[in-house]
Amino acid sequence: MLFIMTFNTAVSQKKITDGIYLVDKLSVDSYRAKHENKALISHNAYFIEEAPDEYNLILVNTDDFVPFKLSRLPITECGRQHNKILLLKLTENESVKLKAFTKKNVKRYVVLVVDGQALTVHKIKQPIETGLVEIACSTDTIYEQLYHKMESKVEK
Repeated sequence: MLFIMTFNTAVSQKKITDGIYLVDKLSVDSYRAKHENKALISHNAYFIEEAPDEYNLILVNTDDFVPFKLSRLPITECGRQHNKILLLKLTENESVKLKAFTKKNVKRYVVLVVDGQALTVHKIKQPIETGLVEIACSTDTIYEQLYHKMESKVEK
């Protein structure tokens, strides 16, 4: 029994690479690890604007994902609601992965993960062929923190 509890805790707390992951379950109250290719992640508190108690843990598949490896520094745009949007241009290799990943997972949910936490969850409506990923930031503080984090993802 102690081994199962320790194993579940280890799986739920393991550090996963920053990137785009396929969501296995959006609402997970309890979880018993059956596979090593799963991880439980929580939402980043800065990206939750309303009702933080409604945001449960997310179960993701870790065996098939697209890592955040960027070909250039993030580009900043202003959104319709005067928020800042980071445009992330993936490397050529990761752009090919993103296209294949989104093509085979149309109509499924993915989560953008940074520092082991969920930033945003999206439903794939069509394959992404441009290699561009958008992340909307609701405050300047979130934008600054995320921009600096993504700077380190630029491949030299």
